[in-house]
Amino acid sequence: MNASGRSGAPGAESAAIVRLNRICARTQRRGRDLPVVDSRVALGVTCGAASRSPSPVILLDKPFTIDFAVNLTAAAARVRASDELAAALEQLGLVAPRPVLVLAGDAAGGTVATDELRPLFDQVLIPRAAAHGACIVDGGTDAGVMRLLGRAHAHAAAGLPIVGVVVDALAGRPDQPAGVAGGAPLERHHTHFVLVDGSQWGDEAPWIAAVAAALAGGAPSATVLVGGGDIAWDDVAESVRAGRVVIAVAGSGRTADAIAAAARGDESCGERARALARGGLLRAVELADRAALAAALDEALGAGSRP
Repeated sequence: MNASGRSGAPGAESAAIVRLNRICARTQRRGRDLPVVDSRVALGVTCGAASRSPSPVILLDKPFTIDFAVNLTAAAARVRASDELAAALEQLGLVAPRPVLVLAGDAAGGTVATDELRPLFDQVLIPRAAAHGACIVDGGTDAGVMRLLGRAHAHAAAGLPIVGVVVDALAGRPDQPAGVAGGAPLERHHTHFVLVDGSQWGDEAPWIAAVAAALAGGAPSATVLVGGGDIAWDDVAESVRAGRVVIAVAGSGRTADAIAAAARGDESCGERARALARGGLLRAVELADRAALAAALDEALGAGSRP
């Protein structure tokens, strides 16, 4: 993607493949026979180039349904290598290209009360995503900003898809707890899940970026950062590498405050934030200024493209 939030950033796909291969290689060392990707064709769909793939990819696992409650289900797929991603998204019924909104931030332990954050989701994120026909991609667990997003989606009865990207071994389902200690339940109002390889929280970060890029194709995309800790830094870095605009909500705490300061040129934000700001993709809005967040999303996702 370029600075306007569209696909085509040189080297973005190959860098993503390298990061995904590192995760797959760690899994192989634990004794699992997984394919490792060594070609740009694997993420060709991120530039709308899936048709250049030399042959159809067969998923190692068939998509399945997660039943959270009566009339509350989600479609899910396990993706073991990046060359399976396009096929998985297609089999899940996720149409590309389309605008994409990535949500990053606190999973737990945020510094701002939930009641202060909820209006961002109810009054801005869900309505603006729906207005642009966007798909939302996040970390998918029943915690923090992901829980707020799922509840806002359910309350609005919004028809847009919300795709949670979660490390498979850490994903707790109603019929199956997480496979390792430290896992977390999936958020029940997400419409889709992509379960990926890894062994620790943060391994999903490059996969979130890859899913967002695959769904966006040539359409606009943006990342919204609300609070966040160490993993949120990875999410922002992945978005910047992909050429995706990152809108940090200042006043929501921790990582978002540092990124917002960097977006405004505040040298006290630290070198890590300043380095991310050099690409010119960071934006800042105040927590209380919901109109500014709506305007930033309209600009990033394509103002005027939909009523």
